[in-house]
Amino acid sequence: MLDKGSPTPAQFGLGDMEPAEFRAAAHRVADLVADYLEGVASRRVLPAIEPGDVRRRLPQEPPREPEPLDAILADYKHLIEPNLTHWQHPGFMAYFCSVASGPGILGEWIAAGLNSNVMLWRVAPASTELEQTVVDWLRRMLGLPDGFDGMFTDTASMSSLLSVLAARHVLPGLDARDEGLAGRPGIGRLRLYCSTEAHSSIEKAAIASGVGRAGVRRIPADAEYRMRPDLLSAAIAEDRAAGWWPFCVVATLGTTSSTSVDPVDAIAGVCEREGLWLHVDAKTVTPGAGRPKSSWTKP
Repeated sequence: MLDKGSPTPAQFGLGDMEPAEFRAAAHRVADLVADYLEGVASRRVLPAIEPGDVRRRLPQEPPREPEPLDAILADYKHLIEPNLTHWQHPGFMAYFCSVASGPGILGEWIAAGLNSNVMLWRVAPASTELEQTVVDWLRRMLGLPDGFDGMFTDTASMSSLLSVLAARHVLPGLDARDEGLAGRPGIGRLRLYCSTEAHSSIEKAAIASGVGRAGVRRIPADAEYRMRPDLLSAAIAEDRAAGWWPFCVVATLGTTSSTSVDPVDAIAGVCEREGLWLHVDAKTVTPGAGRPKSSWTKP
């Protein structure tokens, strides 16, 4: 940001901060982050505030002029940093582990500076080929066959959505990409299967893909919270007889609720026999399994 004594953005070649100004500000921000990481263990995991406390201390009107960096960083120190739930805290045991490691923070900073939009090779040659190489590394580390390929997404939930869409897209005779789903006679209602322990993002993916919550059938789990393949087979047969169109099964490697691991081999056998798409959702690191937080899909 610029203070009132600084040159206007129009005086800069790119309409942005001058490199020297950016460098000085970057050093200050780096120190803030390092100080936070160094002292986060001494804080409370949950701040002692009530809903609305922060908002009441924020300006109610948008600023008319750019604010100086000193003022912005002061607001951060007094309003934001002390009033967070500290996911980096060693005592934070909820949801899932923090992924904001030192190398990850530095890498994200470099990525933001490059602003490389990886849409196709021409617009991001090095980024595209780096992604392909790292995906291949992961394939080899996981012992997957040569035919597996993939891409990085911003969240595991987005991976699940894309996988459900891909499963819908390859259904023979549906042609959802060109014809859509609404108002079409004779195509049948789509059915997706997951366990009662599957993450809520699977149901959200069904909503976004046009399958709907009614199209999701949750298969009961066994005593170890794993999907039961025998009940999956029975559900598929029952749904086909009732006019549903089964198209996708979601197995989970490491559920959010208990880190249980579905019997993927047996589920894959059901999918192969029934001609269904199998999406394997590896949301969490399972103790002893060495599986990353990612999502792999196999037709």
